Order: sequence, then structure tokens, then C-alpha cells
Amino acid sequence: MWQGRDGLDRLAVLVLVAATTCAPAVTAPVSASSNPTSSLTPRTEAPTPTRSAAAPPTIQPPTGVTPKPGGCTTAQTSTRGLLDKYFSLTTSNDVGAVLDCFAKPYREHVDMESSARRWANAGAVLDLRIDFLDRVNACDRYRASWDFAIEDPFHPNPWLIFYSVGLELGAPRIFDAGTGLTAPDYTTVTCG
Repeated sequence: MWQGRDGLDRLAVLVLVAATTCAPAVTAPVSASSNPTSSLTPRTEAPTPTRSAAAPPTIQPPTGVTPKPGGCTTAQTSTRGLLDKYFSLTTSNDVGAVLDCFAKPYREHVDMESSARRWANAGAVLDLRIDFLDRVNACDRYRASWDFAIEDPFHPNPWLIFYSVGLELGAPRIFDAGTGLTAPDYTTVTCG
């Protein structure tokens, strides 16, 4: 190796050598049609699936179903009793009753009609366990775990959901439901 005045020349040579030895070789593509003796076969692409215009939608559009007053809750129902009623509705086919389980702010925040439709036809619930956890922002928070008798292939058993239940217009309703539980100091859900 030769020596440069300040070492920069040497560094430049090393970079040049490294770049030429590490760079990928660029070659022209070989086509089976341009080289008849080539052992390459032409590349075939998988056909793009087409969607039939007559295919039914997977989710039914909202039909304007409204909550059925008293279908899930009354002023005499406890927050735990509301959850018991909610879980009993999985075989009811009563979408309005399921919607009555939820507070208006939650129904407006989530696509509740399609969720309520699925819940009202989800099938029997097995091994249901509902545990009271704490009370935060006027919400009783519960942990519920269960299995569906007929398992959904997209949402396999077991299920675990946390519910925040509080009073709306004098009757308990679900204000929030989810797979995680926020620490009390960071909870923004308020019931009532």
C-alpha cells in the first residue's frame, strides 16, 4: 500500500476498493423469449382475483335500529345485573335490547348497530365469569371472561373484556368496553 500525506488518500483508496468489491454486479435481464437456448422459463403471474358485482356485503348496513327501552336495563337493575342481562342476550336476536345495554355516548362513538346485531346472534355463552374490579369516575369496572359455545374462527375462545358500567338517565349502562384496562389515574371514561 502507498502512503498519502494526511491519510485521506489512503482512506479514499480503501473506500473505492470496498465499494467495487461489495457492490452487486449489474447484469442485463435474460428473457426466455430472447434466448431460445436458455433454461429459464417465462415467469407467470398469479391471476388477480376479481370481485363479483353481485357479491353480498359482509357487514349489513345500519338500518336505524334504536335501543329498546327496558330491553336490557331498568332503574332497579344493578351494574352487575346489567352485565348478566347483556350476556343473556347472545341468543335473543333482539338488537334493540342489546343497544339498550349501552350508554348513548358509547353508541355514538362505535358502530354499535352491527356489533349489537352480532352479539344478539352470537350463541350461547359458556363458563361466564364476571368480577368487580374497582370504581373509577363513577364507573363500576368489571372483568368478564367467557367462551362461546360455537367458537368464532376469527375471534377464538376464551374471551376477556373489561366493562365500565355506570348510570345514564337513572339506569345502568355500559360506557366503555375493551380488551385492556387503563390505570385509574389515567382513565378518561366517566359514567353518569
